[in-house]
Amino acid sequence: MYRITPAGAADGVAMVLWPSLRRVDVTSTGNHAWVLKNVGAVEIIEGVEAVFHPAEGTGFLFVSVNGWINMVMG
Repeated sequence: MYRITPAGAADGVAMVLWPSLRRVDVTSTGNHAWVLKNVGAVEIIEGVEAVFHPAEGTGFLFVSVNGWINMVMG
């Protein structure tokens, strides 16, 4: 398990990575949370963003250093 807490504009955002479970949990201030299970691929643009894709199906969980979080599944 790895906990990542970006600083700066993303203050208040936390990512918990569970490699053995293929899962990522993202939380932000204001009691908001996103969970993606069965993570397949991860795209990292260092210093900019992380995009998590499910192993099956389409969609993504997007987390940027400015604190924007977006999840689309379908």
